[in-house]
Amino acid sequence: MLTIEQFSAKYSTTSVRPPIVLDSDRQWALGRYPPWLPHDLIGGDDDPFEELVDEDVSCDLTASRRQRSWAGVIADLASEFESHYNGQLKTYDEWSRLWRMTWMPKIDIHKLYPKFAPKQPPHPFFRSGSRAFERALAVASPDEERMWRRFGVAQLTPDDPRLADVEGDEGVDIKQRVLRFAAYRYPDGIVCLTTALFIHDLTERYSPDIWMWGTEPPTDTRGLSLFTTDPKVFATGHAPYLLDGGDVSVRVTTPARSIVDCFSWHERVGLKVAEAALRKAILQGIVTPDDVTRVASDREVAAPLVTAALSKLKRSRK
Repeated sequence: MLTIEQFSAKYSTTSVRPPIVLDSDRQWALGRYPPWLPHDLIGGDDDPFEELVDEDVSCDLTASRRQRSWAGVIADLASEFESHYNGQLKTYDEWSRLWRMTWMPKIDIHKLYPKFAPKQPPHPFFRSGSRAFERALAVASPDEERMWRRFGVAQLTPDDPRLADVEGDEGVDIKQRVLRFAAYRYPDGIVCLTTALFIHDLTERYSPDIWMWGTEPPTDTRGLSLFTTDPKVFATGHAPYLLDGGDVSVRVTTPARSIVDCFSWHERVGLKVAEAALRKAILQGIVTPDDVTRVASDREVAAPLVTAALSKLKRSRK
């Protein structure tokens, strides 16, 4: 039996020890599974390989490997973590921070589960001889310019801030540009608030940064205004929005939901913006007062504001 001194030394958060992933850190990692992952791939695996029963078919082991579950991935990562740092000594807190802030962010979930991961939009490209190609050269780095001139094609990622200048207004739908950026930068997120209003043509104004909600923010947050709240709040009230020219989609809150959200968080987006969107949506028949009231019914902040705005709109139409 351990003495009090030995127990304190063993479990002290200030004592150094070999690399270890504590159960609390494993549970934290298990809760970081992507929302699009099928339920049967979240739990544990009994066997990392799937046996083939056809004796007439010869197949190598790699081809017969089945899809690893998220629990199996975390177990492998924990083993790799402890093996990688073997020989080093740190405190529990230091190991925990290293696991959460450095090791886990290295996972490329989309490469782990390519079959289930949301598709990303293609990279826009511009051929030599077009005005867009010349504009691309004007904002290119020396290396990019040499490569683009050599191959006669300029290509940018969908989230490149230079894209707006390169594309200009030559038939490019600004809404599609916004959706393309969102789908590329944060495919697991949901477009919301004033950005969603803009997508639904309920406001002509939109912030430079795209409003999105998600449970696990992306590594690169440039160009995004990330919005977090209880996952239950965003369990419903959104739908996939298909991008032009492909089968790539990004989730956007519905018109009624977008309006109510802006009332709920009017301190961030402005109450006048929410009221104007409500008026426009009702006058154009995009939503009905009942639609908005139904969504706002369980919102402590939005419900009275929506009721007041609807009453004001009703009086103004008499």
